[in-house]
Amino acid sequence: MALLRQRNLTGSLACYAIIKGIMSDIKDDIIKVALEKMRCVGIRSLSIDDICKLLGISKKTFYVHFATKEDLVDALLRYQEAEISAKVEHAIATQSMEETLGTCLTIVSRMKQIMQPPAFVYDLNKYYPQKFEEYKQRLLMNSRSFIAQFLQKGIDEGFFRDDLDVSLTANFIARLHLGLLSILSGTDAQKEQELAKVSRYGFSLIVRGVVTPEGGQRIKTLSAEIEAAQMEKED
Repeated sequence: MALLRQRNLTGSLACYAIIKGIMSDIKDDIIKVALEKMRCVGIRSLSIDDICKLLGISKKTFYVHFATKEDLVDALLRYQEAEISAKVEHAIATQSMEETLGTCLTIVSRMKQIMQPPAFVYDLNKYYPQKFEEYKQRLLMNSRSFIAQFLQKGIDEGFFRDDLDVSLTANFIARLHLGLLSILSGTDAQKEQELAKVSRYGFSLIVRGVVTPEGGQRIKTLSAEIEAAQMEKED
């Protein structure tokens, strides 16, 4: 009798594990489809109905995983953060400085695609202000850590000046990025493009201030190669 109960328990646990795996797969599918949809139409026009149709699931199934659209938006932001964090950490730990720079520039290009829909940051702040604030705080913490690691790697490999205060510089760059994001949250799509140009110029000034002469030339060469490769891909 005890053996029978043990078998029943084992069978129940196995079924539970299978069901849990299926549910997890559905949740991942929702996130991936919603992320691609959001990149096309933006946050405001992201429709739960469209997501369900694309996946062939009911809204009831959707709401098993996400109680509200706000929960979905939060999951999308966190998914992107985790994806980017994993790539940056892997690059810093295993790649040369040139390869790491290439990875980071590719990530920046990907982030531009994500932010491309009209007024992405503006809509995020307007319709989901609490999630936006939480996102900014996570961004500050993660950016500060990654930038510090990146700067130290660059110093070790001769890209950046060895007299830099790594912690202070990383904090400054991370807060500058956060400040620009906050400005974007209060502006419209047309001004976003103008501010994007300002931010690119500002960060180019920072790069010039931290690189060695050799590092500056290597970065310039690498940037030109990546830009040429992206233009070929677009053609």
